[in-house]
Amino acid sequence: MLKEMKDNEFIALDFETTGLDRQNDDIIEVGLAHFRDGLLVETYSSFVYTEKEIPLNVRNITGISNDTLEHAPKIDAILHEIAEFIGNYPLVAHNASFDMAFLMKHLPGIKNSVVDTLILARILLPQEHYFSLGKLADAFGITNKRAHSALYDAIACGELFLKLLPLADDIREEEWDILLKTEDYNPCGLGVLYKMKTDGGKIPLNLSSYYISGNSSEWQGKTNLGEIFSKDGYVGKMLRSFENRNEQLRLAKDIHDAFERGEFLITEAGTGTGKTFAYLFPAIDFALKNNERVIISTQTKSLQNQLFYKDLPFVFTYFNGIPSAQILKGRGNYLCLLKWADLLDNLPILSREEVAIIQKLTIWRFRTKSGDIEELGNINLEREGYLWQKLKCDDFFCLNQNCPFYNECYFKNARRNAKSANIVIINHSLLFSDAANGNLILGEYDRLIIDEAHNIEKTATRNIGITLTQKEFDYVFNSFAQKKSIFIKGISHFLKKNEIKLISAISSDIISRMSYVMSLAKEKYEQMDVFRSVKYNLLEDLVKRMEESVEPLNTSFNRLLEHLEKIGKRLENEEENDMAATIEGKRREIEEIQFKINSLFSPYDENYCYLLETESRTKNVKFSSLPIYVGDILGEMLFNKIKTLITTSGTIAIDGDFSYFMNRTGLARFKEQSLMQLYSSPFDYNAQLKTAICEFIKDPGDPQFYNDTTPVIKAIIQAIPKKTMILTTSYTMLNTIYNNILPFSEELGIQVFAQGISGSRTKIIENFKSSHQGLLIGTDTFWEGIDLPGKFLEVLIIPKLPFPAPNDPIIESRINKIRENGNNPFDQYMVPEMILKLKQGIGRLIRTTYDNGYLFILDSRIYRRNYGKRVLDEIPGKEYRLSSYYLLSQYLREVSNE
Repeated sequence: MLKEMKDNEFIALDFETTGLDRQNDDIIEVGLAHFRDGLLVETYSSFVYTEKEIPLNVRNITGISNDTLEHAPKIDAILHEIAEFIGNYPLVAHNASFDMAFLMKHLPGIKNSVVDTLILARILLPQEHYFSLGKLADAFGITNKRAHSALYDAIACGELFLKLLPLADDIREEEWDILLKTEDYNPCGLGVLYKMKTDGGKIPLNLSSYYISGNSSEWQGKTNLGEIFSKDGYVGKMLRSFENRNEQLRLAKDIHDAFERGEFLITEAGTGTGKTFAYLFPAIDFALKNNERVIISTQTKSLQNQLFYKDLPFVFTYFNGIPSAQILKGRGNYLCLLKWADLLDNLPILSREEVAIIQKLTIWRFRTKSGDIEELGNINLEREGYLWQKLKCDDFFCLNQNCPFYNECYFKNARRNAKSANIVIINHSLLFSDAANGNLILGEYDRLIIDEAHNIEKTATRNIGITLTQKEFDYVFNSFAQKKSIFIKGISHFLKKNEIKLISAISSDIISRMSYVMSLAKEKYEQMDVFRSVKYNLLEDLVKRMEESVEPLNTSFNRLLEHLEKIGKRLENEEENDMAATIEGKRREIEEIQFKINSLFSPYDENYCYLLETESRTKNVKFSSLPIYVGDILGEMLFNKIKTLITTSGTIAIDGDFSYFMNRTGLARFKEQSLMQLYSSPFDYNAQLKTAICEFIKDPGDPQFYNDTTPVIKAIIQAIPKKTMILTTSYTMLNTIYNNILPFSEELGIQVFAQGISGSRTKIIENFKSSHQGLLIGTDTFWEGIDLPGKFLEVLIIPKLPFPAPNDPIIESRINKIRENGNNPFDQYMVPEMILKLKQGIGRLIRTTYDNGYLFILDSRIYRRNYGKRVLDEIPGKEYRLSSYYLLSQYLREVSNE
């Protein structure tokens, strides 16, 4: 394979083309770069003539037009030069399958080894998120003088390969053993990498343990909260920036009392109160003194990480390092080592996609302490979730103590640690899904803290319902119907041919019936021309087909389950216990699918909303049934079993009243044992925040709305040259504002970052923070969970009050249910939801006592609707009522001089 290599030489190549189709598109520029012993020694480049019209997007990206190519040679005229230049050297390209497809179209006999820096980077940089040539060049400090020029991209690719070579020296023997085997099934140049690797590199990995073991000593100290939270106390001495906050101490004392009395404490603590320390100190003190666990649940990963890696170690020091803590996630987050070994044993029959995921996981697999897939950046679970399904831990196939990897099992070890830890940190999804399944993962517990409690209803609704996806169905049944599947291959040695044939036939029948329903559902969804989801129980012909399919499907399910049960018992009698366990795992998977079909295909429970969706990329169908009102369910399955509950958030009360939150979450039932308290923010909003509300703009429903708001937004960003965020209520609004102000912003030298346009949420925030005067336009997830203190965010624009979308099926169902009960859904649901989300959005602006900011609300309904006073009562800062564009201009002149 490597015989043609000479003195560590290779050719990096890049082609610019008229499109992506090798058969119908043409090469329009060639770039070749010859590297020897780490140095660029020679280059070759040429434009290439084409008779095709170069598409606009290609012209914009490359700068190449048909005029550019008017006097360029045709590809056939330079093939001999290309062939001579590349010789027998290894060829290096980024996304090599693309470039090689075009090269082999013209030089079909080429036999050179090929290195793909895209795949190698994904293997060597498991925690990197962005793998375009430009992003990787930036990460390694490689200068690309002209991106999307074939020659300069080829040079950048070659330099990237040189940067990857030292990292290969850090690959361990057991990792090389696997990676070199995979090269036969998904070639990417691993053999070349192995041969050419240089010394001294270190693969960049940040893999922490999810467990703090603590020590076995008993806590003999006395926890004096007044002393802890004083300027001269523990926190004051340890943190230079600490300031006495009376509300933080009051909150901590109330939490301490709630633990001691076994009460529920429902709190709203304003931004800057210091609520995490306020609940951590009394929670740990109680856990140590009473030998009990305290479960802490958060909505966001960022808060979970902050608690575990920053706040807990700080607090544990006060307790002499005695406490223990564990982050625990859902079973499906963890790698199953048995499944991993099974895939490795079956490399020859795996798809290229399956081999690729093995390549990307190999280095991480041997180094991770947690086995949590969320540690990785090189796996996109939205696109590759069906592949992770084949490797993730699940209940169906768990052999427990019979598993050869039992002692190494990431999930079992995490759960075992969580059973004895003083503090267990989880997310809301696990909290609610586990409660719905009888606490199979967390076990029994009496003390619970729910931070970010404003998300309880939303997250519980998502995790208590039933969902069946096309991918989930295909994953289970394709393993039966496909003759070359790992499952069929594994059991074929133990079954008679007629048994395999029968299983395959029944499975094919089930697949055929389900495919018909799925295809009809997809067709109906596309006819509806909707963006997200529809209530499929209203699609009469679809429901009719679903109901008609239930009986024959159940017949086939039962036959298949019966045959598998017989086979499993026979294997047990023959002491083939591992295979019997595998068969039993498949049976349980099928029973789960059967249960979901029976629940979802008879959509008549009036307390549930039945949704049909398709995935954006694959268009695969997803059926869901979600509870319309989750409060009663939460009360019964969760809160009724808890002795102490602490909920905290900055946004759950409206005008100081907790009734709405208590009713929506089911906590109203426990009012007698609950204390509800407000804890004010230490910020001086009247001094730190100026709030301007534009009264002169048309209602958001008026066609004139965007014509009114565009000049206002332009005026604001021009007058106040500070980092600005615009929070929108839909992607339609986001895109409209983005298109309206982008040219103007670019003229002012303002970088614009927009959700769904400028990369992932994390990348947008990173780029926004590092920009000189950035403008961030976000929707939905940007209303909460981002922390941009000080100069990182000084201006916030809210064009429209964030009412829930009434055409969202679950929102619509809640509205109908409230109306059926004789109540006013607008006043009792829509307005409270809007106020709470508005408070969340405004909370992005002032994050410390040193912050100053400007808030602009462009929705004039605040002054024109009867709910306006309720909204105004919740908006902090000094209010400026602007009744004309002239007053806005005057106001902007004043603030621009501050």
